[in-house]
Amino acid sequence: MAALPNNRTLVTAVNRSHSYTAAMRSLAVFLLLAYAAQAPAWSSEPTPLWKIDVRQFGYVNFPRKAVRPIELSVAFIGNAHIAVVWISPDRTKSNQNKEPHWGDGAHVHVVVIDGKSGQKEVEKEWPTPFTYASPRLVGVADGKFLICTDNALRMLSATLDVVQEQQLPSQTTCNPSPSGHTLLVSSLSGHTRQMKVMDTETFKVLSSWTEQTSVGELTIGFSDHWLVGYCGEPSELCIRRFDESWQALHVSGIETHMDRSSRILVSFVNDEVLAIKSKDITLVTVHGAMLFQIAPAPNRWFGLPAPSSSGESFVIVEGRQRGATNEVLDMYPFYSYDRAAVYGIKDHQSHFSLKLQGTSPWTPWHIIENVVASSPDGGHLALISDGVLQLYAVPVGS
Repeated sequence: MAALPNNRTLVTAVNRSHSYTAAMRSLAVFLLLAYAAQAPAWSSEPTPLWKIDVRQFGYVNFPRKAVRPIELSVAFIGNAHIAVVWISPDRTKSNQNKEPHWGDGAHVHVVVIDGKSGQKEVEKEWPTPFTYASPRLVGVADGKFLICTDNALRMLSATLDVVQEQQLPSQTTCNPSPSGHTLLVSSLSGHTRQMKVMDTETFKVLSSWTEQTSVGELTIGFSDHWLVGYCGEPSELCIRRFDESWQALHVSGIETHMDRSSRILVSFVNDEVLAIKSKDITLVTVHGAMLFQIAPAPNRWFGLPAPSSSGESFVIVEGRQRGATNEVLDMYPFYSYDRAAVYGIKDHQSHFSLKLQGTSPWTPWHIIENVVASSPDGGHLALISDGVLQLYAVPVGS
């Protein structure tokens, strides 16, 4: 039988245990302080001013047997109101157990939220053909905004009265300029696109042209005075003013030539500044001068920037690949949202960042979409995540 320890042995063991615990506690405190010293300024996540669940107004992300989520759009109406819009497929006895298809009967649903209180002010809907893509929203002066669906362009007041309306050809898309003063309307027919730039307040056509989607020149972005796209053979990044010829856009240190399997993505963040997307985001002027570059965190990828109409800032959403690869089980990684950051164009800095909830590999069937929009003055950021609208205050410095 082993001898029992005496009291002195027990005391020594207890003292050693206490010393070890104290040492580990000191090490933990040291590591915590070291991490805090190196952590970015936004390590403490911002708190929303308010939040409201859009699903209480009838939004359903997977209606009936839909295989894709119904997308939401969000935009500021001035700095005082926020509009949220989506398309809901009509439900009848004959289709209630069927997947909705493009062109089926549907309604575009619009809700206006008070920016200060976060309370609903008014909601309304109009008939429209069904599409999974969300309608485009554009804030206009004097508290009005545009909503573009597959077959109609409407200017609405903040109380959702129709101020002006224009029918559009089927398969039409609309894209606003960064300022929201102009709108690029593209109508597809076969391999031909009818393009026109319109004034958002008057609906006046400022420029129009035709493009062949299979070959030749192709517009991919625009501002109030410029177009950016592809031209030449082999294709390269090009730029032009309205009603002028394409000119190659050369940027030192950036490859602007491409083949059809690797198109360069680019968009405007204000009237004369472009964002070229590869692994990094490169900000350049319309004359090809590089301003600055933004690199994502390791194993992260950027989406294209979402500009504020002031032309002084933009939002970049960052994501990452999540999930395992198993061909036998038909499992593959997928893109999941991770963070949104607001950048200033003049100071080239980000002073605001927000952690996003992305789709989890543990529940991949629960797809979580994130949609962001900046207020005209850049002082607020609206975020819709998993059907919940939240408003954040953005520091003036950003």
